[in-house]
Amino acid sequence: MSDSPPPHSPAPKSSIQSSGYSARFYLILAAMVVAFLVVVLQRNSIRARYWAYQLKQTDDFAEQAYYIACLASIGDAATESVESLVWDSRNEVRMLAIPASQGLTPRIRHELVLYALILDDDEELQASAATAIALSHWKPGEQFLIAISQSPSESTACAAAGGLSRIDSAAAVDALCSIIQTHKSPKVRAQAVESLAGHLQPSLVNRDAMTGKLDPISVMVQALGDSGEFTGKLAAEREIETVSSAVTARKGLRVATSAPSASAARTVASVAAGVLTDLTGETIEPIPADFAAPSRLVERCKSLIAQRRPRLPTTLPGP
Repeated sequence: MSDSPPPHSPAPKSSIQSSGYSARFYLILAAMVVAFLVVVLQRNSIRARYWAYQLKQTDDFAEQAYYIACLASIGDAATESVESLVWDSRNEVRMLAIPASQGLTPRIRHELVLYALILDDDEELQASAATAIALSHWKPGEQFLIAISQSPSESTACAAAGGLSRIDSAAAVDALCSIIQTHKSPKVRAQAVESLAGHLQPSLVNRDAMTGKLDPISVMVQALGDSGEFTGKLAAEREIETVSSAVTARKGLRVATSAPSASAARTVASVAAGVLTDLTGETIEPIPADFAAPSRLVERCKSLIAQRRPRLPTTLPGP
């Protein structure tokens, strides 16, 4: 009698086949576990890509605020997604990268987002990036602004000078004084004059207001003889115009403004004269380049500023 299996019975599986099936099963199981772990570990990055994509697609302010808050809430996990906003072709999307990057660590935020945007071709983007750098209170960011404030690019240097007006340090004051004295562009020098005014305003109240190695009043008087002409609006003038436009759009009101026309040519000296007039309370006019007594004018301005400071009480108030 033959020992062969019945003609229709299945052939027994060899141990090699069984081990092959088992290995494939465990391999598939391991791959599924790895994929699950990747999804768990990368969930914030995956969500960030989705939020950034949605942010690029919507024009609704409420939705934009929501997606920006989401991106800012997950820290450095949003780095790649926020960086994708920086390199978008649309100015309005690149602008959104500034608030969306608030959750990143300072070094990553500055190097990948703010430094890139301040070198952008759009002046509004540059100004917004410079303001964000200044308000971050990160020392390397301040040093970067000081460095590029001497850039040969007029728009970049103007943005940096505008940002320095918001940094309360002696180094920022000295940088602005240096721009007024040495930069080749009249518009950049005018922007530095306007920004330096922001540092000088506190001197109306506090005689010990911060100054650097250079005397800002002397530099401002020196600028009275700067006949360099420029067109366009300076940072503070643009901000006033933006606020006025927003009020007009919301309330239907027409806000009066004394801001100069963007197409009208002005001189650096006229900007300096306006600053000193506001500081001293007395009309200050531009001076010729060969003005004979600049030192006396400097002392006169300082004296007028001192007179406008509130007097401290010399006796304690009675009961």
